[in-house]
Amino acid sequence: MARSHDREEKFRWIGPIAQIEWTLYARVDDKRAPPASLEDVRGTLIGGAALDVITQWLVASKFKVDQTATDGLNPAKLVAGRFDYWAVSRQRGATTTALAGLTGKVAPVLTFGHSDLYVGCHRNTPDDVIRKLNQSLAEMRADGTVDRILARYARYAPESATP
Repeated sequence: MARSHDREEKFRWIGPIAQIEWTLYARVDDKRAPPASLEDVRGTLIGGAALDVITQWLVASKFKVDQTATDGLNPAKLVAGRFDYWAVSRQRGATTTALAGLTGKVAPVLTFGHSDLYVGCHRNTPDDVIRKLNQSLAEMRADGTVDRILARYARYAPESATP
């Protein structure tokens, strides 16, 4: 889960284990120029998943957001014109679009932030358990295990490969 200011005191944290890029997707046939910044889309309707850290940040920042329970329907809603942009992590956006059979109909147009991902543990998890899990993660990172796991499940183009 994304570690955020609002979530900080609710969990004990293991990580970071990965990072997500906050991304706006648009229809490929959208005639508007791609936004240069998030302010360029203020006043448009953005789709997002209600409990997602990206959606929560957009709502707190006074953007107009059409919130759904999950991102599963958002690629189809974007293609149908129900909203102008879809805010999602680049990784989830690529995977969800592919699962919806809409690859080639939507594309990322702006990366506007990122979050580190962690394992969030119950507040009562003992200190020793948190320490051991973080130590094991550090060892996995050092020996390349984390990179191999992330590469195995990566279903998106890295940031460096996008325009």
